[in-house]
Amino acid sequence: MTGAKPREEVPDRADPLRAPRVAAIARLSAIDTVRARITMAIDLGLLQPDERLPPADEMAESFGVSTTSVSRGLALLQDEGVIVRRAGRYGGSYVRGGEAHRRRAHAGRVGHLCVLHASPRPRD
Repeated sequence: MTGAKPREEVPDRADPLRAPRVAAIARLSAIDTVRARITMAIDLGLLQPDERLPPADEMAESFGVSTTSVSRGLALLQDEGVIVRRAGRYGGSYVRGGEAHRRRAHAGRVGHLCVLHASPRPRD
């Protein structure tokens, strides 16, 4: 047949060396998003020890998740010892202060050093 285009070779998906490389995009669940945003704010110093967190409905709107997801995320953070939840007139969720906060801050700094140390060096 004249004028027919040659067929392009389709990479074999079973052979990882020939398959196109596509980076997987990690998506966080709504609960993990809440946990990540709050812990990041604490690690960056945007939230200080004993500081009260915003109400759940404000966080839900800000994070783009439901209030149920915020409540579940806060419950996990409380279980991890990152925040304290108080009931009553002055109730709410507060960043845990004292020794727990200092240990977390130190662990965050050490973690950043490990990431920096593990980064690949440019080749000469």
